[in-house]
Parts: sequence; C-alpha cells; structure tokens
Amino acid sequence: MSDFDKKKPNIKNDTDTDEIYEIPDIVTGGSEHKEAKEPKIKKEKRVKPMKQTNSENNKEKHNKENKKHTFEMKNKKHSKKAAQDDIMEDLEFISEESVKDKSRMAEGKPISHEFVSKKKTLRRSVDEMEAKKEKSVAFMRRNIAFVGIACLVVVVAICAIVIGVKSMKAKKAAAEKNQTLSTQEYEKDGHAEINELFANYYKAYAAGDTEEMVGYANPITDMEKSYISMYSQYIEKFDNIICYTKTGADENSYIVSVAYDLKYKNVETAAPGLDFFYVRTNDKGQVYIDNTYSSFNLSYQENPLDDTIRQLINDYEAGEDVTALQANVQTRYEEAIAQDADLKNMIETTIVNAINEWKTAQDQQAQQKTQEAANQVAADQQQQDQQQAADQQQQQDQQQTPTETEQKAWVYATETMNIRQEPNEQSAVLASALQGSELRQLAVTSDGWSKVKTGDIVGYVKTEYVTTQHP
Repeated sequence: MSDFDKKKPNIKNDTDTDEIYEIPDIVTGGSEHKEAKEPKIKKEKRVKPMKQTNSENNKEKHNKENKKHTFEMKNKKHSKKAAQDDIMEDLEFISEESVKDKSRMAEGKPISHEFVSKKKTLRRSVDEMEAKKEKSVAFMRRNIAFVGIACLVVVVAICAIVIGVKSMKAKKAAAEKNQTLSTQEYEKDGHAEINELFANYYKAYAAGDTEEMVGYANPITDMEKSYISMYSQYIEKFDNIICYTKTGADENSYIVSVAYDLKYKNVETAAPGLDFFYVRTNDKGQVYIDNTYSSFNLSYQENPLDDTIRQLINDYEAGEDVTALQANVQTRYEEAIAQDADLKNMIETTIVNAINEWKTAQDQQAQQKTQEAANQVAADQQQQDQQQAADQQQQQDQQQTPTETEQKAWVYATETMNIRQEPNEQSAVLASALQGSELRQLAVTSDGWSKVKTGDIVGYVKTEYVTTQHP
C-alpha cells in the first residue's frame, strides 16, 4: 500500500459514489419476460466529499465497469435460457413438471447441436408422414370406384370361403358321426335335463295323463293316447330309470335308450324294461321327445318317418353295446318272470288279453269310422244328385214356360168360350164370351193363348176360338 493510501481518511465504501444500483434477478425472479427495472437510488445522508485524487477516480471507474459487466452477463444468460425454454416447449416429450423449477432450468446444461439435429429430424419425419397420408387420401379419392369394387370382391370371396369351410366341416362331422355311431360310447345319465325329461314322462305315463305327456312328447296320436289310457290302468310306477345317451343326427339331438323297472299293480316283483326314444332340442333350448320315432309309431307308423333318421336308428340298434344292453335287460326280465308267478300271469295273460281287447276295439272303431265315412260319401253323393236333378227340372221348367208377345187387335169369338186367369185350362174362369162377342186382343203366347180384355176383365182365351173378321 502506498504512503498516499495510508494517509487517506477512513471513509466508508458506500460513499464512494452517489448512486447504488440493484441488479434484477432475471433467472430466478418472477419477472422473466419483463424489462429490467430502473435502478433505484439509495439516498443517504450527504457528507461533504473530500477532494478525490486521481487514484480514487480510477478506482471508482473500475467499480462501475465491473458492475456493468456483471449486468450484461446476467442479461446474456437470461436470453440464452429463454431460447432453451422455447425449444423445450416445442418438444412433446418434455413435461410441464420438468420446467417448474426455474432455478434448475437456469442451471441446466446448454442445448447441444446433436439435440437440435434430432428435433429437426423429428419434424422432417412428421412432415413426410403427413405428405404420405395426403397422397394416400388423394389416391383413394381418384380411384374410389375401383377400391370399392375390390373391397366388395374381397368380402364376397371371404364369405364364400367361410361358408364353404363350414359346409365341409358339417358334412365331415355328419359323415364321421354316422360312421362312428355304432362305436360311440354311451353316456349313462350324462344329461341332467334328459334324466328329468324321462322322469316326468314316465310319471305322467303311469298316471295315464296323456294331456301332460304332450308337454314332454310330441306328437301323440289319438290311437296312442287310447293305448296309454288302457295300459296305464295296470301300472303302479316306473322305478330305477337310467338313460343311455348317444348323439343324434346333429349336436342338438340325442338317441336315448331308457332302462327301468316297471311295477304293476298288485304284483310284488318289478319287470325290467327298455324303451327307445329320439330326443331333440326346441328353439328355447329345452329337450323334448320326438314321438314320431317312438316304439308305438315305429310299429303302427301313423306318422311318416324321415329316412335319414330311420337309417340312423337302424345303425344305432345294430351296435354291439345296444345289443348287449338289450340282452342284459331281457335276461333280467326272464329271471323276474321265473321268480314271480303273479308277474308272469300279469304280463302273459292279463296284459295280453287287455291289448287284444284294445286292438279289437280299435278295429271296430276303424271299421265304424270307415263305414261312417262311406255313408257320408254316399249321403254327399245323394245330395249332389238331388241338387243336380232339381237344377235340371228348373231348367226344363224355364224352357217350357210360354213366352208372351204383345199383339193388339180387335177380335171376335167364333163360339162361346171361357176367359181364364192364366194361359192354361186348369186356371180359374173369370167370365164367358158369347159367340160373336167383340174382344180387345192385347198379346199372344207361344203355346196358343191370347190375352184379351172385355170391360174390366183381363184374361186368356184359346187363340183358335177368336178371329179378326167381323161375323
């Protein structure tokens, strides 16, 4: 330090200048986009300044330059930060949360040339995608008709392929099903809804309630209803019902063999039995018995049978498992009859006689119906003949009715004659005309009568008894 400095009075630094500048906080303050505020002047108590030397002037000048340099640096840094913020806002992958802390952004690293290059590349890619999209739209508009036809052809082709595949699968499944039906294994009580169906069916059968049975089996003819009503009189109940099921002609139909123990009234031992049924599924998803293929209709054939289903049933009955099941039931049936004389008498005598009487009654009813039908045909024919004869007679009567033609003249009676009410000899006589009497002729008929008037009387006389010549 120089001697001059040592001798310098001890004066505070804040008196070295009359003005003190406050630099705005551009980076962290809340006035980032506003112009810098005017410098504030801090007024202090004036002290009469001492005369400054050249060294003091140089020092004051140096301090001012330092402050100006600091202000310019902060301005430059703020401008650079604002440019960075503009770039960051244009990029979609920069979230708003990452720029909330402005102090951290101010301290961030400068954006490199590589970063700017990536941004430009991204923009070029977006522009290229938009250009391709516009070209595609323009192409579609120019060729909309061809594009529509092409789409229609593709759709039709796809539909045809789908239908063809489904048809082939259906045919293949049907063929495989027909081929493997005899080897298809039974499902013993495998369908709860089928088990319930036959439990209800046999309960109604034992009660002879044919009206309720129609809800489980359809169609049931009047003849079969008559048979059920007769046979159910001897039945007490059906026990131990077991359903052996195989798939039918489609996935919603079933071929079912039902084994049971039939308990007759007043007979201790039950008789094993086996019935065949064809079960279908209705539109509501409920199973029912297609009674067209019942044992009764297969015997009497009151309803026509489908040849495909009939052949399917024949193949089913030819299967080894069905044959074995029938043989097992038959063996148990024979054993039951051998053990119980009442059962044997019921089946071989009572039931047989009842069935024969039923058949006789059915034959008589059939003959009676045939005779009634014949009588009805004869009555209809007789009525038709009578009607035809009446029509012919009416036609003849119409043909025989005489026609009347107007013919006015003065005529004279050639002899005494009767004037009648109608133009026939059986008609009533109104008056008589003496020979030479003058009459006024009004008309003549085709059968030889003349309509005449004399005074107030109008009637008919024979044309042969009048003349136009005065006597």
